[in-house]
Amino acid sequence: MELDRIHDIIGITFNIPYVLLIVIARLAEFDYSVIEATHDLGGKCSPNSRLAAADTTSPFRP
Repeated sequence: MELDRIHDIIGITFNIPYVLLIVIARLAEFDYSVIEATHDLGGKCSPNSRLAAADTTSPFRP
């Protein structure tokens, strides 16, 4: 049981830099004019507007 927990912690610790690298690279490529377009179409400005734009432009929408 203890080895499973250690294995999980090692896996998470090992994968965090790779996940951050991919997320930061995707955010650097993100076209923030999409957010301006949502405002032009009547979207309201909110603290979560970037999250809403990310949800709208996600290639993994159900």
